Amino acid sequence: MIGNAEYQPPDIITNQGFSSPVDIWALGCIFFFLIEGRSPFADSNTMKMNMKIRQGSVEFGEKSNKASPKFKDLISKLLVVDPSARLTAADVLTHPWINSA
Repeated sequence: MIGNAEYQPPDIITNQGFSSPVDIWALGCIFFFLIEGRSPFADSNTMKMNMKIRQGSVEFGEKSNKASPKFKDLISKLLVVDPSARLTAADVLTHPWINSA
C-alpha cells in the first residue's frame, strides 16, 4: 500500500480493484482539502475512517461557505462510492465549474 489512507477510495478498501476511478476519488479528496483545510474522511480511528470512506458521507464545513456551489457540486460528484457512477476525467473537463471561468 502506497499513499495516504485518508485518500484511498472505497473500491480499494473493499478490494474491488484499482483502475482510473481511484484517481478521480483522490482528486475529489484534494479539492475538498483545498476548501476545507482537512481531509474529507479524517479520523484518528482507522476503522471509523474506513467506514466514513465506504459510506462516502462528505460534510462541507463553514470554511467552504465561500466556495462556489459549482465547485462543491464537482467535489460531490468526484467522491461517489460507486466507481462506475463517479465522474470520468472527460466528465470533469466538461463540468460547469471548469467551464465557468
